[in-house]
Amino acid sequence: MPALSVLAHHSEPSDPVLLRWVLDTFEALLGYGPLAVIVPVAIVVVAFPIALAVLARRSRRRQDADVDEEAGERTGRPAK
Repeated sequence: MPALSVLAHHSEPSDPVLLRWVLDTFEALLGYGPLAVIVPVAIVVVAFPIALAVLARRSRRRQDADVDEEAGERTGRPAK
C-alpha cells in the first residue's frame, strides 16, 4: 500500500515534536543553545565550497606550470 504511506507523513517538512525533543536533549546533554550548533554548521557549509575552489585553482595553476615547463623543455626555450 505505497499510496497510503503518504498519509503517515506530516504536512511540515519535519516532525515538530521530534525536533523539539532533539533540541531539548542536545541542550540537556551539552548545556548549549541551538546557536552553538548553527554557527559551526554554517561555517562548514560556507568554508567547504571556498576550500574546494581554492584547491581547484591551486591544482589548475600547477597543471599550467607543468605544461609550460614541458613546452620549454621541448622547444629549448625557458618557460614563462
